[in-house]
Amino acid sequence: MKNVFIIAVWSSFILGMLTLLNEFSFDRQLEFSLSKQLYGLPANSKTLELISSDKKYINSQLKALEKRTNRIPSEIFKHFCVLGSSLLFLNLIFRKSLQTVISSSIDILPKFRHSVRMKELLFISLISTFLLASVFGSKIFANIFSGESLTLAAILFYTFLGLFVLPTFYMILKKLFKVYSSKLIIACYMAYFVKAISDFVSLEDVNLENMKKVNISEFSKNVRDYLIERGLQNKVYSEKLKKSQSINAALVGWGSYERIEIYGDYQNLTSNEFEAILMHEIGHSEFCSLIKKILTLFFLKTIEMVVVLQIYASISNKFSDSLITKNGSFIVLFLIYFLFINRWLLMFHKMVSQVSEFSADTVAKSHGYGKELSKSTL
Repeated sequence: MKNVFIIAVWSSFILGMLTLLNEFSFDRQLEFSLSKQLYGLPANSKTLELISSDKKYINSQLKALEKRTNRIPSEIFKHFCVLGSSLLFLNLIFRKSLQTVISSSIDILPKFRHSVRMKELLFISLISTFLLASVFGSKIFANIFSGESLTLAAILFYTFLGLFVLPTFYMILKKLFKVYSSKLIIACYMAYFVKAISDFVSLEDVNLENMKKVNISEFSKNVRDYLIERGLQNKVYSEKLKKSQSINAALVGWGSYERIEIYGDYQNLTSNEFEAILMHEIGHSEFCSLIKKILTLFFLKTIEMVVVLQIYASISNKFSDSLITKNGSFIVLFLIYFLFINRWLLMFHKMVSQVSEFSADTVAKSHGYGKELSKSTL
């Protein structure tokens, strides 16, 4: 099982690198094609007609591509940092080297000399700090600080995290695992499921202080009929105060609690463009998108729980040694799994979300709103 976990880490790294390199190559090709007006679309394509009619569209796409392309080098660097931090624990040579440095540093202090517990605490905290810093870097400060202040804030934060927060958190977890063992993992996931189910079944009514009911008579017969068909004719609401500059609609709730909430001043759109957005949201009702996404998430979280239990029961012992206990090993392995491997499992939830969006788009298109829906997203 030890080798299986290591293979999973390397596979995650390779898949991530291939994905980023493929994205970089695709973005550069698309950027070149757009700049040369080589769209690769048939002359009678409706998509080509829409692109050609909006001169700002190409410029906006080029800016978006530039932003995506500039992000990729930092993502590649982050991948290498996460892999390097993981190998400090997974690779025996790197681990022994780091343990030697930590032991030598601790032995300088007479009070903690020969303290295996302190050496383990420092080792686990150091690896955990490296992993968290590799994944999140200075993103959490980006909206507050900039330039040199941003770097200094990040350094101070991770220093505080590694010296005080993580050691305290680890000692608490170690005590809990000593008492409850794997039951603690099951309890955490059960709490997540109970909270998620509670949020799902106890739906709140619409906030009538901020929202008002919309008279569907202002919509076309096509939309009215579809709303009636889905039982939503009295469940369309819009903001009383048009706070949002962007215009959007959302299907909220499920079953008999479903409703559509409209945000922004939809009068700024043509009636057909807005009705296309509305049709899209009603389409989510027809395909039960919310329920499918929630059931998928529950299924994936159940698999995740089984994997985490397997890591605790069968793998963490394989990485323990004279300095690192099973519980300490599990903490690091869980972080590596959660930050590096688990996203490939949650990828399936994103796929279900994309399929739901595509299905809702086909509803709008089947009712004759394909062109208007495309315009509203340009």
